[in-house]
Amino acid sequence: MEATGDFNSLFGLGYGQVPVYTRARRMNKVPFKINEMKTFLRETKRFQRAGFHDDRHNDFTIYEGAPNELNNAAWEKLLNVGVVGISDGEDLRLINGTARSITNPSVHIVELEMFHQLHCLKWLRDRYWELEGAVTTSMSVPQRQAHSDHCIDYLRQVIMCHGDLTPITFEWSQGINGYIAHHSTPHMCRDLNAIYEWAATRDDTGLRAGGNHENVDLEEHEKFD
Repeated sequence: MEATGDFNSLFGLGYGQVPVYTRARRMNKVPFKINEMKTFLRETKRFQRAGFHDDRHNDFTIYEGAPNELNNAAWEKLLNVGVVGISDGEDLRLINGTARSITNPSVHIVELEMFHQLHCLKWLRDRYWELEGAVTTSMSVPQRQAHSDHCIDYLRQVIMCHGDLTPITFEWSQGINGYIAHHSTPHMCRDLNAIYEWAATRDDTGLRAGGNHENVDLEEHEKFD
């Protein structure tokens, strides 16, 4: 099957096995399931195997390091897209619908979750480096900087690997003369308690995920000023 890029494909992948409700939900009627969608994005050819980058053994990615012209441009390119247009028919499939585009009223707008997640991560990345610059003007804490840089880039890779396509809907607010995004879109999530409980049954290593793996020297270098 050829890739078509229609909203059925996007919506099916974004929600996975979550029941998708139609306009009946808006009219306070009993919602009904849409047949499970067969999406081209589920096909193997729409996935790619990729090892996560490890800067201990490789050069930095184009996203890492203190903000500069090159990595800022890479981050900005990631966020140049992500708010997409959907048709009237596609809008009717959303539980509460979404706003029309004011620049192109023939379409409604949704943001794909992956791009919102990347936006939030970039915001934290920018604030981190602002604070880091205020705390120290030297490289006296290189390990702490390297660890923070690793965490930011690791989360970037996780977000881009999972590629959450859940649609974020919008409404137009006359009060602020702008769009308000709704971030309470239902997601199909793994059971955190089940994962935690399973991990607890195997907790016999003497190590913890939140620690530095018993590396005393590392802990000393990562203490904040």
